[in-house]
Amino acid sequence: MNRVRARPDSVLGQLARAAQPRWPWLRVTLSPFWAQVLLAAGARPAAPDTMAVVFPVPPGRDSGDVDVSETTLPAFARSGLQIGPDQDLRNAKLAGAGLSNANLQRADLRGAELYEAHLYGADLRAADLSDAHLMEAILVEADLRGTHLEGADLADAHLIDAHLEGAHLEGADLTGADLTRAYLTYADLTDALMIDVDLRGADLTGADLTGAVLAEAVWDEGTTWPDAEWAERLRVASEQLPDGRWRVRAEGVSESAPVLV
Repeated sequence: MNRVRARPDSVLGQLARAAQPRWPWLRVTLSPFWAQVLLAAGARPAAPDTMAVVFPVPPGRDSGDVDVSETTLPAFARSGLQIGPDQDLRNAKLAGAGLSNANLQRADLRGAELYEAHLYGADLRAADLSDAHLMEAILVEADLRGTHLEGADLADAHLIDAHLEGAHLEGADLTGADLTRAYLTYADLTDALMIDVDLRGADLTGADLTGAVLAEAVWDEGTTWPDAEWAERLRVASEQLPDGRWRVRAEGVSESAPVLV
């Protein structure tokens, strides 16, 4: 293996300093590009034939509660940080973290701080995000099939084209979330707060909306409701806007209308 030499003030020099084992090691998974760069700069491979490398974290801490900003990984490399599947990341402080296309299958992210995190295209299948903080998180095209999101705060989250088939969203706060063209088939949305959500083109076939708060939710002719009965109830409870969209009235129109305020 060829050795790489770098000036202390160069990019590789900064990376080399980041890789010094001053503290216990944190195992992270990076894109192939950053893995190769950081390995060349002195980081240690976590295992053969993987794109995982290890970095130091503050003493007395573990990877389950370390803040990304507390690692010695430089900010420009940190933007592509991906933490691997099956990891215990309970209460992890990952606000604003760059986790686009990350493989987080089956990860334990209960109570994690992920507000404004970039999770574009992330694979979160079967992950546990119960009570996680995902306000304004970017989850466009994310795979959340079967994911546990009970009690999660997804207010103003971006879930355009996200896959939420069979997701557990009981009691989740989706206020102001953008669910345009989201796949919510057979998702459990019992008692979920869905105030002012954008459901244009969303597919809610077979979803459980029992007790869901849909006041001010916006939908259109491309929206698929759980069944014909729900479709009729939503149409009765909504008003058509000048641009052709429909908006659920806050007060509803009858006791049978699925609008709780």
